[in-house]
Amino acid sequence: MGYYTDFDMECVLKPEFVPVIQFLLHDTQWEQPSEGRWIQVAKKFPQYPVFGYYGLDDRADFIPFCGNGGRHDYALNGNVWTVYCSFKNYTDTIEKFATHILPFIAEEVKHCMAKGEDMDHFYDVFPEAVALSKPVDVTEVARTHHPGTACAIELQRSSK
Repeated sequence: MGYYTDFDMECVLKPEFVPVIQFLLHDTQWEQPSEGRWIQVAKKFPQYPVFGYYGLDDRADFIPFCGNGGRHDYALNGNVWTVYCSFKNYTDTIEKFATHILPFIAEEVKHCMAKGEDMDHFYDVFPEAVALSKPVDVTEVARTHHPGTACAIELQRSSK
C-alpha cells in the first residue's frame, strides 16, 4: 500500500496568479509525467519558470489532484485556494510545493500542514520550508538535472 501523507493548505493568491490556478484546475489534463499539469501551466505561463521546475517532480500533480485512490478536495473561490489531498510523498512533493510554489503565488498563507498516516496531529509545513528555502535558478536546475525533459527544453528556449 505505501505510506500516505495528508496535505491541507489554504492561501490567498496574489491577483496575478488567480488565472494561473484557474487554468491548472479547469483547463489542464493529465497526459503523462513528462507533460503533467504543472508542466502545462509552465508552458501556458512561461514568464513563471518556477512552475516548470516544480513540474519536474513526477508527483507534482498530486497537489492538488492527488494520486490513485487518495482522498482529495480543492476549490478556488475568488482568490482563496484550498487544497486537501492524501498521497505518497516519496519525493518531498509537499516540501517542494511549500518552498517554491506557495511563497511565489500566495499573498497570505492561512495554513499549510501535513500529517503522515502514523501521526496524530498535523504539523506546519510552510514556515519551516520557507526558512530553509534559497533562491533557485530554475533554468539551471532544469538544464543540469533534467536536460531531456520537455520542460527543460522549453525553459532553455525562453531563457535565450
